[in-house]
Amino acid sequence: MKSYQVFRETALTNIKPLGWLEAYLWLQRDGLTGHLENAGFPFDDPAVSWTELRDLGRDFHFWGYYEQNAYWIDGMIRCAGLLRDPFLMEKAGSIIRHVLSYADEDGYLGPRFIKKTCTYPDLYTRWSHAIFFRAVAAYYEITGEEEVLRALERHYLESPYDHSTGRNVCNIESLVWLYEKTGNRKLKQLAEDTWAEMERKAIFPDESKELTPRYLLREDFADCHGVSFREVGKLGAVLYRITGKEYYLEVSKSALRKLERYSMLIDGVPSSAEFMHGKSGLDSHETCVITDFMWMAGCLLIATGDAAYGDMIEKAAFNALPGAVGGDFKSLQYFSSPNQVIASAHSNHNLLGQGLGEMAYRPNPATECCPGNVNRAMPNYAARMWMEPQEEGIAAVLYGPSEVSFVCMGVPVKVTEDTEYPFRETVRFEIHMGREAISFGLKLRIPGWCKTAYILVNGETQKEKCHPGSFVTVKREYRDGDVVELHLPMEIRITDWPEDGAGIERGPLAYALQIKEDWRIDSTDRRSTSAFPAYDVYSDGPWNYALILPDKAPESLFETEECAMGAHPFTWEGAPVKIHTKARRLQGWKLRHETEVTENHIPFALVTPEQLSTQVKVKGDFYFTPALPSKKEAKRMAAEEIEDVVLVPYGCARMRISVFPHVDK
Repeated sequence: MKSYQVFRETALTNIKPLGWLEAYLWLQRDGLTGHLENAGFPFDDPAVSWTELRDLGRDFHFWGYYEQNAYWIDGMIRCAGLLRDPFLMEKAGSIIRHVLSYADEDGYLGPRFIKKTCTYPDLYTRWSHAIFFRAVAAYYEITGEEEVLRALERHYLESPYDHSTGRNVCNIESLVWLYEKTGNRKLKQLAEDTWAEMERKAIFPDESKELTPRYLLREDFADCHGVSFREVGKLGAVLYRITGKEYYLEVSKSALRKLERYSMLIDGVPSSAEFMHGKSGLDSHETCVITDFMWMAGCLLIATGDAAYGDMIEKAAFNALPGAVGGDFKSLQYFSSPNQVIASAHSNHNLLGQGLGEMAYRPNPATECCPGNVNRAMPNYAARMWMEPQEEGIAAVLYGPSEVSFVCMGVPVKVTEDTEYPFRETVRFEIHMGREAISFGLKLRIPGWCKTAYILVNGETQKEKCHPGSFVTVKREYRDGDVVELHLPMEIRITDWPEDGAGIERGPLAYALQIKEDWRIDSTDRRSTSAFPAYDVYSDGPWNYALILPDKAPESLFETEECAMGAHPFTWEGAPVKIHTKARRLQGWKLRHETEVTENHIPFALVTPEQLSTQVKVKGDFYFTPALPSKKEAKRMAAEEIEDVVLVPYGCARMRISVFPHVDK
């Protein structure tokens, strides 16, 4: 069976997170990933948790409950495999084994009511299978149980179903994975037939533009539902792995270019407050979209070997992800924004749910998909840090403290990655093996932002050219104890954003103003517990600053400070690196106060973004993060006094300004 992908994912059990990354996954285990039942329905109801597969009647005939729980199960099982944790392994594994054990006579797996639905407009019901089978795939990688493959083959081939409409088409991903494991050409044919039928029907009525390959190949703005766009948009790269057809790959590459061109935010994730929007400091994304964007970019990285996709994954993982969850991984936002100086039950500034609590930090904020999906993000990052190239050796495609084991020419090899990246510039690899020497290649990603990367082997500078945005292979005869050091000098970059906004970035990290935070428990929230409380978060200090950015050499006003590296670096108190600079406070730039808002809600059968038409006028006390003042307004508002301000990594700040107004002196 020929494979056309540049990289192959290595087995989950070959990777062991270390350092801050391991600590983050343990936070997940002890937080929402291990205990999402604290977030209420549907996570606390066995009837919709994939453990009850009977037809339970009309009240449970909603695919979304199974989607939401499937996200959680996938995050649990991957976290279990990476941590070697028996608690998570049994909690998630018991559900997977239950589903596999209760197949119908024709092989169908899953809830019975979903099996029956195959009539227009059936756009989502089998979508939940695509998510659940990701968890099953991870379970197989961990356990090696061959009956898993047989069960999935029977489900797809002996219980036929039309997966070509809506998000149902995402089952292509499961079909491709299964073909790669079994070599059964019927699976490959079914995957391609499903794609072709999707193109023929062009049915996706919850989008203003139909999510077809033809649309994804266009260059115009993608005003689509964010999750749907990413999940469908990645499928071309997935199909390319087993077909080598450039057309498939170009569809996915074009889809991601749309996101980057029109919607990419400073935190590394394209906007989507259900539907995609622009790139300003107030544009937001769902927490679901963080996970889905990282997964999409990962599929393209595997297919193409293009280092730029690795850069994208890192930026999303190190900025948007920690910025959207509480520091103890017991709360999250539904909508997360580059600029947010209030996150309460009445502060959501987005069109959808305006004035409600979508931006508050809660175990279950406003929608149930995000509490499930957030559990997948960092385990997926860790699982895809190391990949297998086509040649002998191993590839470090994403960076973080970890170990990887692989076999080269029959010899077991282990590489330990010792680093405090992304907060530090050095990534150190130590080679361990049982034989005296063996030749292989260690492939390293050189980020596009790094202009002066260099490599040392056992202290000696290497001749390999480290071009930004490329992979470099350090091929040599390695001996036990050899050390390869990758140095990635990080320069401060000032980036331009809409509405005269300026961003401060260094390496893979964006930076936000350090604002003291006031976390208050909202005891009225019904989808929380005393151990997993709901929070309203307020700024407990000034935030209304304009950075001083002179026309000439503005970088000279920035000074980097490295601080102690703790176990949990993505917290306000634990920021391992800070940037000191100068700013002037803007008098009159303050929270926007409204006494009446128009709350927009999504109708169940939403057709277009314009049909956010369930609108209700509501009176009350609403406070919102304000838009940026123009450059002219900022100059007029600026106080005379120049102050020293501190910036911290975006992922350390829940109250933040990361797209700044600025003045020239």
